[in-house]
Amino acid sequence: MSKALIQPGAALTRLDKHDELEVDQRPLDLNLITRLFRYTKPHAWHRNWLFVLVFFRAIQLPGLTWLIAITIREPIYNRDIPSLIWYIIAFFALAVSTQVVMHWRQKMALQLGEA
Repeated sequence: MSKALIQPGAALTRLDKHDELEVDQRPLDLNLITRLFRYTKPHAWHRNWLFVLVFFRAIQLPGLTWLIAITIREPIYNRDIPSLIWYIIAFFALAVSTQVVMHWRQKMALQLGEA
């Protein structure tokens, strides 16, 4: 850090483009993915299950939103209490399964990272 930034009363200056703390990210390329698969080949079981869990989690989160929307649009709007109870049960089942998938996804990612 330069002395101008430390001395009292000194004006703070804007950092130049080359002094930025973060470098722009590159887009993900196929060479990087194949390298990653080569490094994780001895741990293919964990890696493949991790991909499955990530896929399920990606489906579950919008599913929760969709289920809330359809619950409001159908049984709440129509004041159908028996159907509302089933929608609530389905929502909580999906929410619990989302948490279970998240737990195992984190566990698999940590195990793969440590290996």
